[in-house]
Amino acid sequence: MRGRGWILGLALSLGWLSAGAPGLFAQGDAGSREYQLKAVFLYKICPFVEWPPNALGNGNTFVIGVLGPDPFGGALETIAASEKVQGKKIVIQHFPSAKNYQPCHLLFISNQPDANAGEKTADDRLKAVLGKTGGRPCSWSATLPDLPFRGG
Repeated sequence: MRGRGWILGLALSLGWLSAGAPGLFAQGDAGSREYQLKAVFLYKICPFVEWPPNALGNGNTFVIGVLGPDPFGGALETIAASEKVQGKKIVIQHFPSAKNYQPCHLLFISNQPDANAGEKTADDRLKAVLGKTGGRPCSWSATLPDLPFRGG
């Protein structure tokens, strides 16, 4: 049954892209379009995550964090301005480095290089942030092929 949910989620995401996000793909190169699509996917996958009881808390916000350089070009902020996750307002937080990490519900680990940060790669960022989550529930997303086997 869980596999069908992913297929349904992908179908809904594609439908939303074609019908409900006209301004999101208005301009930009192929790279920025890729991350616009990934931003929509991050948002659309949230209802399919099985959160532990009380993981979303009693607050009125759902926090999506971006660790490292933001490749989305404002696409996450565009989504957050008009959408909600399980009735909660979406807030986007940017963490230049794992040392800046604050608890969030969904964390995207950027694979963009950053010579100015303590962690230069997505691998470095993942290793550095794993210990900072403190056992709190957090869903991870990154373009690392073996992320599920590394605690993400």
